[in-house]
Amino acid sequence: MFLGGCIPKQASGVFAMILAEPKEGKASLTVQFDATRSTDPAGPITDCLWDFGDGSSVASGAQVFHTFRRAGEYLVTLVVVGPSGTGRDTVLIRVLNNPPVASCGCARAGHNASQSGGMPGWPLWPPLTLRRTSDLGAV
Repeated sequence: MFLGGCIPKQASGVFAMILAEPKEGKASLTVQFDATRSTDPAGPITDCLWDFGDGSSVASGAQVFHTFRRAGEYLVTLVVVGPSGTGRDTVLIRVLNNPPVASCGCARAGHNASQSGGMPGWPLWPPLTLRRTSDLGAV
């Protein structure tokens, strides 16, 4: 018994396959994409077109690099062309936020307050001591 619709039907004999490394990382993330495992039983693959899903121009080539500058999820699409027609594959690339860098904005160029115990030329403040009012006696 054959169950129609259970086995995906390929539109042509072209088989597209994406290899991507890395698939996840921090922005700006440069990814190497490879379509060399794509095949067409009728003959050689004649073109590989890449849509990176980030609004950049479509790229062409069996092996390409692309840099994702902003955090987000990008669905990259490969279309390969061969004598039998076209084949298509997709891969999801996750670009993570870079952690924020804290800056107090008070350090002078070339000086690090944490290394010197304070800013050069600035007085070091004595430690603050807290006392309960009952310890001070009657006023």
